[in-house]
Amino acid sequence: MIQLSRYRGLALILAILGSTIVLLDVGLSATVGFTGRFLPDREGPTDEAVYKGVWVRMLPLLLPDLRPEPGTPIGLLFGQSTLGAGIDARMLDEADGLPIRWANLHGWGGSVNRTRDLVEFAFLAGLKPDVVLIGINPYMLLGHNFEEDHRLAARRQGTSFKRWIWTYDNRYIMNHLLRHAMTRVRLGLLEAFDFGFLSLYPMDPSAITPKPREKLTPLTPAQMDERVEIAREVGWADPAAYRPDSSNSRSLVEIVRGCRARGAKVAIILMPEYSKFRRIFPPEAVRCFDEINRLYFPDDPVPIYDLRDRIGDELFFDTDHAGVDAMPPISKMAALCVRDLLSGHPDPKHLSIEAAGSAARP
Repeated sequence: MIQLSRYRGLALILAILGSTIVLLDVGLSATVGFTGRFLPDREGPTDEAVYKGVWVRMLPLLLPDLRPEPGTPIGLLFGQSTLGAGIDARMLDEADGLPIRWANLHGWGGSVNRTRDLVEFAFLAGLKPDVVLIGINPYMLLGHNFEEDHRLAARRQGTSFKRWIWTYDNRYIMNHLLRHAMTRVRLGLLEAFDFGFLSLYPMDPSAITPKPREKLTPLTPAQMDERVEIAREVGWADPAAYRPDSSNSRSLVEIVRGCRARGAKVAIILMPEYSKFRRIFPPEAVRCFDEINRLYFPDDPVPIYDLRDRIGDELFFDTDHAGVDAMPPISKMAALCVRDLLSGHPDPKHLSIEAAGSAARP
């Protein structure tokens, strides 16, 4: 027969521990609440997986056996997932008719602040590009408000987020912050002890060769409409939200200045968007780029190539990510932008809509 009295001490310890955890959780819920509101600009940090993916895509420019011959111009593409979905670096290599070696160093997260993180990452690797294309969408001047996104997700999922349980409600952001801290520690050690950028992550030779992009099933019209409404709810359609002095706008200025300081020619490409999604954005969203030029680059404005309406809705996977069949035409349009950028024309809007549109037609 089991003598339960032998386990009373252990049961008491477990009961006290469990009660302490519950009280601590309740206390954190009452006093701290959702930690997303304490984030800088209320945006989540760039994820460690993004840094690792960009690191892998930089390797062909860094490894002795793969890097270009000395004197070969380097072109870098910076942006978020819409850039990754739209432009293929190898297609751009072929389409621009120039000896430039391109690398697409896109991340994900829908924010110019996060794009700035990746630009700094590339500079830490020692890359000195000759040409830089910043492929973004107007809403990235606002970014993703982590707290608002979390609230909307909780509403859509009912009580599944269990907002009264602090550890459950904050699990996403705490996971992101932990991974972000690990990446920052790695980068700090790399800078402090000069370990070498190539030692940042374990080398996987098979990951260096780009894999064909998978063709995904597009969202249904109803799902597209839901995405459009979510974009309205998070404030992307608010004219007053687009300001040249916002955090993301200032990050864009820092990116341009940093690239130009290293000798690069820089242009901004506004990536294609699904028509219903594109139409919710006020004129102020695009005008904000002109205001940034007026305030920060009056003597040498950054060329801005607006490709948002250059492909048909049938080529989109979702509201702002082009499907795999759209990569060739968008990459050809990007090549037109590159040639125009390097032609010496000072007008930021020199690229004709007709020329860009012709690249999209078979």
